[in-house]
Amino acid sequence: MGFGEVVAKKLMQQIYFNSGVYALPADSTVWKLYIERFQEALDRWEGDFLSDQAVLNAVVQLDGPKFERLPATVNWICHLARPRWNNASGFLVEPAMPFEPISIVHNTFNDKSMAIDIAALDGSVVNTKMTFTDVQQLRARTAMPRRSAT
Repeated sequence: MGFGEVVAKKLMQQIYFNSGVYALPADSTVWKLYIERFQEALDRWEGDFLSDQAVLNAVVQLDGPKFERLPATVNWICHLARPRWNNASGFLVEPAMPFEPISIVHNTFNDKSMAIDIAALDGSVVNTKMTFTDVQQLRARTAMPRRSAT
């Protein structure tokens, strides 16, 4: 609705980028393009909700700014795959080998405020909310002591 049928068909054939984590300087041309595309979509919109994520995808896919795709570990979407817990390192990790640490957790849907069970690599199960504070507390109570390098 926001961009018309021709543009919608083109966008539907592209990879959809989640907008949970973007890092752009304030003077990036992406922001100017974003403002223009958002206004374009608002001018055509007749619904209740216009997704800023859809507009950002239009900018990335149609306007061609240079960008780097980052790995899922810097925007881990919990409802698509629940992370695991590494007691030894005190980090949330990918649920499958090689169990890389997750840098940024993206809470979605109802998991935002709920404590959930997470399988640990040692076979145990930990229960935590997926907030920074709660994961820090989990680290403090479960992480194994680190040995000194000496």
